[in-house]
Amino acid sequence: MGGGGDAARRTKGYDGIRPRQDKKEQRKIEIIMELKNLLTVITMATVTMGAAAQDNLTAGVSADNLDKTVRPADDFYSFACGGWMKANPLPAAYSRYGSFDQLAENNNKRINAILDDLKNADYKPGTTERKLSDLYKLAIDQQRRAWNRLFLR
Repeated sequence: MGGGGDAARRTKGYDGIRPRQDKKEQRKIEIIMELKNLLTVITMATVTMGAAAQDNLTAGVSADNLDKTVRPADDFYSFACGGWMKANPLPAAYSRYGSFDQLAENNNKRINAILDDLKNADYKPGTTERKLSDLYKLAIDQQRRAWNRLFLR
């Protein structure tokens, strides 16, 4: 019966373990080893750059958000959140207000500023800003939308 071993035994130069590799196969192995070495160097360089980029990061807990006038053993919540609550009092419009609410509010302000710029500024024809501005102006044109609703149904 012809199994994989029979073909290997018939190969010229069979040493009992595996057939002798020809030059193409040896070159392929050499290329793979070179690529593995290159991959190792690239990985080490990437890790080093990643570590350098993280040098500027700050801790997840800011000391400014702590209320150091309260002992943690007496009231840990006031100790951990007291500084934040003093610096960011609860607005009347909110039943709760945290860092994510503040983030959403800041993003809304930025988006509204961008939209106001698109609505009020004049841009050169054909530019991306002009296309966005025209699209935004069409979207907020209430008279045109009302006319379309009445006559284009």
